[in-house]
Amino acid sequence: MSPASGIRLIADERGFSLIELLVAMIGSIVVVFAAFAIYIVALHQSSRIGDRVQADQSGRTAIARVVEELHSGCMQKEFTPVQAKSTPTELRFDDAASSEPQIGSSKAKPEAYQDRVSVKSGTLTDERYPVESGTLPKEFIYNETTPSSKLQLATNVAETEEKGKVPYFKYYEYAKAASAGSETSGVNALTEVKPGEKGLSTEQAAKVTAVEVNFTVSPRESNAAQSGQKVPFTNEVIFSLGLPGSEATIEDTPCQ
Repeated sequence: MSPASGIRLIADERGFSLIELLVAMIGSIVVVFAAFAIYIVALHQSSRIGDRVQADQSGRTAIARVVEELHSGCMQKEFTPVQAKSTPTELRFDDAASSEPQIGSSKAKPEAYQDRVSVKSGTLTDERYPVESGTLPKEFIYNETTPSSKLQLATNVAETEEKGKVPYFKYYEYAKAASAGSETSGVNALTEVKPGEKGLSTEQAAKVTAVEVNFTVSPRESNAAQSGQKVPFTNEVIFSLGLPGSEATIEDTPCQ
């Protein structure tokens, strides 16, 4: 092979030009950035889903505990579970835990408690105060100096918004008049009791036969509340050992 033939052979072995190389590099960079963007979006979406699941679990656990304690409010016939000074942000009620079907008052300190469930600075808390004395079906006397236990139920708690803000705790009594033919005002119809500036009065508390609990829980993200990620919770407990009377004027009170 002559030197001239070798030079021609080398010249025929062509590669990428500079422009082709630049185009290939730019295309690769675009593909890498697109894949990275998809990864970031998926990561954020997964985080949002995880936070929402956490908020849902936290809220469900909190409202289940409050409702369970409220269901223990009727210790005996004609007992008054909801106590005076309850407000839209703090629910005060008596409940009990015992192996007996009914709480007795023969002991020096009956097996009863006063729970105060409140929302302060976005935190739902349950404080329990032990009973000192009392006889059924009257009110007990509690040690209000120091709670025997204090439990944080949920954080990032806020009011439910439905045509305006809904109170955390709403109180109801039996409607005065029975109207069996109506879907909204039958013998089980309830009328809302509005607390005053200092909360429910003793007279109002004695008539409260149902409590409605409403709140929302936001995920841990700081901007979750603004982005519509609130998880709403609501439940209602009626204090009754039987159906109310069906007379024209309902005179029943809680735990009857």
